[in-house]
Amino acid sequence: MSIIKPEVPEAAKGFEHVGTGLNVYESPDPVVGRAKWLDSPNDVISFVESGEDISDVIVIARGGTTTFLAMALNAGVRGVITLQGAPESHLGILSREYGIPCIMSVAFEKGVRTSRGEIIPADGVRLRMDVSSRPRGTVSAEAGAPRSSWRRSSCCWRSSRERSRTAWPATRSWWRGRRRRCSTSMTTRYTAS
Repeated sequence: MSIIKPEVPEAAKGFEHVGTGLNVYESPDPVVGRAKWLDSPNDVISFVESGEDISDVIVIARGGTTTFLAMALNAGVRGVITLQGAPESHLGILSREYGIPCIMSVAFEKGVRTSRGEIIPADGVRLRMDVSSRPRGTVSAEAGAPRSSWRRSSCCWRSSRERSRTAWPATRSWWRGRRRRCSTSMTTRYTAS
């Protein structure tokens, strides 16, 4: 069985595919901007009130709630990407109304990990949103964008390569005992790969 790779358009050269989701706003032109992760309402307020030019920013948020991102939409961000949500949600309706490209429920394959373990592009990375067709939209990041190999500590977590080679005990009692034995189990450490 051979894998067929789709041809990359000339405008997408220099970018690599990092995620796919549900396209909310269809536009023939790709959207290019820098990534900004907004994790809480305080992050949104700080972002909007920072005074920096945000017209080149593609906002990434966990959920697709309108009240959470309303300030960012009004401020004129370039695009919106969410990790959860549906095009029929209030955020989907507003993004169509404002004419702001939006891809929801994106499953990122590459990037850095959030405090909850989700994979997202790092802040400041140039992103390209392909919103030319529905129902799928794709997200690409500049080639060579930062990635992390995520582990909590060397005694608690192993790399995905190590986990795939060996059996991984996943019982509740094993996890409880592991947390008690390891004082650093809740400390997240990021390392670039």
